[in-house]
Amino acid sequence: MKFNIDRLSGIRERFAEKKIDAIFLTAIQNIRYLSGFSGSSAYMLITREKAYFITDFRYKTQAAREVDGCNIRIYRDSIIDEIKRLIRKNNISHLGIEKKNITLESYQKLTKGLKKVKIIPTLNLVEGFRAVKDSVEIKNIIKAIKRAELAYKEISPNIKKGAAEKDIALRLEYAIKGSGSARLPFDIIVASGYRAALPHATAGKRRLRSNEPLIADFGAEYEGYFSDITRTGFIGHKMTKKARKIYNTVLSAQQAAIDLIRPNIRARDVDAAARKVISKAGYGKYFGHGTGHGVGLMIHEMPIISPKSEDILKEGMIFTIEPGIYIPGWGGVRIEDMVLVTKAGCRVLTSLPK
Repeated sequence: MKFNIDRLSGIRERFAEKKIDAIFLTAIQNIRYLSGFSGSSAYMLITREKAYFITDFRYKTQAAREVDGCNIRIYRDSIIDEIKRLIRKNNISHLGIEKKNITLESYQKLTKGLKKVKIIPTLNLVEGFRAVKDSVEIKNIIKAIKRAELAYKEISPNIKKGAAEKDIALRLEYAIKGSGSARLPFDIIVASGYRAALPHATAGKRRLRSNEPLIADFGAEYEGYFSDITRTGFIGHKMTKKARKIYNTVLSAQQAAIDLIRPNIRARDVDAAARKVISKAGYGKYFGHGTGHGVGLMIHEMPIISPKSEDILKEGMIFTIEPGIYIPGWGGVRIEDMVLVTKAGCRVLTSLPK
């Protein structure tokens, strides 16, 4: 496929900047991005002239069917020995490795016996390309969003007083997988009452009660791409004054962040826009996580929308905007939508009612 060749060319264009003449890839999502392989175990070695896709016998047939633009090799003894053979064969003197994705044991084995090869750790070389989605990736993510939204609508009649959190999570998982999702992007979060103050609570046996908040955080998959959505509801027909204030504060914070999104804006400024609204309302100390994160082949990837982020927004980036307020003993509110940076600003991709 042409997109694989273009992506490989883009990686090679970064070699001079990184002072490398090849890179050894171990992150499976980066390998899928560059080769098209959807399996769970593979490696790549990209030189200035060649791209080697390396896997074991289990994936020989799958690799032949899926991998494009690469020289496919099936290793027999160990991946490190195979990489060393290819390094010597291609006269590589400066080898890049993925700093975040190689184990200490693998690093030690790789460097042993390669005294003339300089090993250079790289950070986010492929991830930087993955942060900007092309038209196919955008369509895949939108389909993953639709799967999640339809599943939530399907099970929403079961979200009522007396229902157990775990039962709701199981129904939602079944509906998501029934929609065609090969797997869940993450364990579904369903947290009610005081447990809604736990941003990543595991669904438990607790049953829903009247006038309490319920946070549901879920996603789906399409062609390897993910979605991530959170909705907060209140059980029954009444909301307390406090609940309404907290919910509207989070909703306003989310909108303030969305209103700022456009190309060349700093991700940290988007985070600051949401944080300012929550702090002004008096709940600043109850918002402890970042405002959002990129979503694609991974559920958390670049860009990162947080106070310390160095990322600059670019057209084609897709990420979440998910401010929240979490008050111990009371509960919490989080509203999460996925957005696409456009040439003129931003497009909200999620359409599930809030």
